[in-house]
Amino acid sequence: MKTIDAASTISRGASARRLALWGQAVAWSLLLGLAPACKREEPVEDKPAAAAETKAAPEAKAETKEAPAAKLEFIDPPEGPRAPAARYHGVDIGRTTLPEVEAMVERLGLRCGDTSARAKLQRRREKAAAEAKARGEDAVTSASAKKRSGYEDNPQIRYSCPNIQASQIGDRERPPSKGRLLFVFDSPDYPVRHTSYQRSHKDPSAALTDVKEAIAAMTAIYGEPTRVRGQLPEPDKRGAVDFEVLKNIQFEWKYADLIARVNILRVGNQSITIGERVEVPPRVRPDAPALARDAAASP
Repeated sequence: MKTIDAASTISRGASARRLALWGQAVAWSLLLGLAPACKREEPVEDKPAAAAETKAAPEAKAETKEAPAAKLEFIDPPEGPRAPAARYHGVDIGRTTLPEVEAMVERLGLRCGDTSARAKLQRRREKAAAEAKARGEDAVTSASAKKRSGYEDNPQIRYSCPNIQASQIGDRERPPSKGRLLFVFDSPDYPVRHTSYQRSHKDPSAALTDVKEAIAAMTAIYGEPTRVRGQLPEPDKRGAVDFEVLKNIQFEWKYADLIARVNILRVGNQSITIGERVEVPPRVRPDAPALARDAAASP
C-alpha cells in the first residue's frame, strides 16, 4: 500500500498556484503596459526615492514643500515616413489638449479621471490629512501624510475612462465590448501623446470578430502593417475559435512620428484581451504629428 505524503501534496499544489499567478503577471506585461512618454517615464517597478530626513525644532510646524518642476526632454522625430493621419478615438494625437479631452468625454457621458501615480498619491495624502484633522492631530503629528514621494516627480497625466461600452467612443461602428479608454499627456501643458482602448472577451469568436475589425480600421488609415507577430486563429469546421494561451499576437504600423498597434492575448481560459492604441514614439516630442501636418499645409 502506498503512503500519501500530505505535506508534499500541499507543497505541489501551492507551487502550481504560484506558477499560474506568475503566468498571468507575464501575460499582462506583454499586452499593453504603460504608455511610453518622454525621457522621464512613470516609475513602475522602481521604489520611490527616499524622502530626505528632517529634524524638527521644538516648535517646528509641518510644511509641505512643492517639488521642483520635472524637466521633460524630447527629441525630434527621426528621418522616415510620417503617418498619413493622427486622429483616433476622437482626438488628434499631438494637438488635442487635456481640457479638450475633458470636454469631449463629458459630451460622451463618460466618467473619467487621472489615474497616474502622482494623482493617486495626492488623493491619498489629502484623505489622510482630512482624517488626521478629524482626529484632532496637530500639524507636526500628521506631517508624515504630507511627505512627497518620488513617484510624484513625474507630471504625466493618465486620463482613464473605465467600464465604457465600445459604442460610447463614437469614432466608428464597433463590435460590442466593454473596456477602458485611456488618454496620456506628458504633463497638463502638453497635447495628448497616447490614446488606447483595452477590452476583454470571454467568447473567442467575439474576440476574433473584434480584433479583425480593429485591424481593418487601422489598415484603412495607415495602410498595410509594417510588422506582424503571430497569426490569428481560423474557426474550425464547427465554427469554434481557439486562441493559444499566453501567445501575444500583434499588428503594428510604425512611422517616424506615430506608432499604431493592435494586440490580442488570451490570459487563462476565461479572458481574451484586445489592446488598440495610437501614440507618439517614446521620447519624441508629443506635438510631432501636428508639426508635420502644419508644415505640409503651409504654402
